Amino acid sequence: MNNNVLVIHPDDGSVGYDIYQYLYDGLGYDIISDASISDSELRASIAEHETIIIIGCFTNEGMVVFSKTEHNSFYFINDSHIAILKNKRIISIGGRRFFEQNEVSGLHIDAILTSAFEATLYDIDATEAEIRGSALRFMSIIRSVLDVRNPREMRAKIIEKCPEKTPVEKFNKKGIIAL
Repeated sequence: MNNNVLVIHPDDGSVGYDIYQYLYDGLGYDIISDASISDSELRASIAEHETIIIIGCFTNEGMVVFSKTEHNSFYFINDSHIAILKNKRIISIGGRRFFEQNEVSGLHIDAILTSAFEATLYDIDATEAEIRGSALRFMSIIRSVLDVRNPREMRAKIIEKCPEKTPVEKFNKKGIIAL
């Protein structure tokens, strides 16, 4: 079990949740999937871990979580968490712009297409099977470099391994930065 890694991936029933799980499933990482934990519990968990993998839907204000029971949304990760996160090794999917604007070092990836509906938002014509297949390949590539410590080296290895044959692959690949 690898207790130095914490995955923050709230299960809000979103499309593609299972695809993102492929990134960390079976690796023995500690996982926060329940967004109803208290902020103090979240902060304590972050403090206990060296590496934090954060997966979710972000705006400029932070990670938005949609409550299945309350039928509302709230910011699970926001700028009040920046100070504690700056002292960690961060890998984020969905949070590129949030972490970039807050100058949090790490590997940050924009949105990854996981459904045909998402693809239409970006004017990308692809089938559900093409999108899921591409997203799973992308998760596999990211998973293969999780042990690389340097964010720039991680990014370079991901870019090198990612095909760019389809519009979906091009979209998924273009949003990767290392700070």
